[in-house]
This record gives sequence, C-alpha cells and structure tokens, in this order.
Amino acid sequence: MNAKIRSKLPIALLAFLVLQLGCVKLPDKVDSSNIRINYSNIGGNEEYTLIFSCIIQNDNPNTVLIDLSANVEVSIRQSYIVEVFPIKAKAVLPFGIEIVESVQKRTKEEILPLIKALDIDENELIEDGTVSGIFFRSSEVRLVDVKSSNMRITDYLKRKNEGKVK
Repeated sequence: MNAKIRSKLPIALLAFLVLQLGCVKLPDKVDSSNIRINYSNIGGNEEYTLIFSCIIQNDNPNTVLIDLSANVEVSIRQSYIVEVFPIKAKAVLPFGIEIVESVQKRTKEEILPLIKALDIDENELIEDGTVSGIFFRSSEVRLVDVKSSNMRITDYLKRKNEGKVK
C-alpha cells in the first residue's frame, strides 16, 4: 500500500464511522407475522376480533426508537386482498426486538373475505371460537409509513432512571 493511500485510510474510516453512528436506520421489515381470529356471539351479536402480531427489530447500535408507529400491509396468498394493520411500540432498545399487536373488531361481512382468502373453515371457527397459527411468508408482508423519535441509549437510560420515560 503506498503512502498516499495509507495516510487517507484513517480519515476514510473515521468518516465511515461518523456516518454509521449519525444515521438512524428505521425498521424496514417485520418477522414472525401471524393472525389469530376470535369469534364471539353474545346475545345474538356476532363479533370477530382480528389479532395481528409480529416482531419488529431495532438494528441501531446506540439509538432507542421511541414511539415507533407503522403500518403492516399483508397481501393474502394469491388473492387480491390487502389487509393493513397499524402497529405501535413505546420503545425499542438498540439491537432489541419488540412483539407488537394490532387488534381490530370486525363484523361478519367485513371478515368473510379474509376468512375465505385464508382458507379458514367458517363453521370450525364459530364452533371453536378461535383460529390461530396463521403465519405469513416474508414476501406477503410489507412495512410502510414507519415513524419514530430517536434517543441515544445513554440519554434514554438516564431519563428512565429519573422516571421520565416508561
């Protein structure tokens, strides 16, 4: 390695580290996304509760993602149905993961297209009261509209010890 390149190497390395530490990377995907559907009939009033859950990860080394919000778009297998699930997390620590849920109430008319697209036996759902274990492939799930405030981990821990964050 010649002297010119060797003298510029520390500057390039320092610039790379500053860029890495200065840029906060927001999550761009979720893992282990799944749906559970609960059915209830109270006094002749049928209600379906749709519970979407997934794991969201913070890949930043020194930054806590505060009040993270996003939408998860799920394209149901080989159909034209796209479901949108809003998700929120109070704080996701550096290199940490958070399990988040979106709970939605649906009428029978609203839920039927989804039940059909997921190939769920409606009578079995009504009889059992719940169906779970419906996982999605990563190609079926897309994270959009991600928003978050950011805080250095040292500041977050200091504020948490002072009781200013929960």
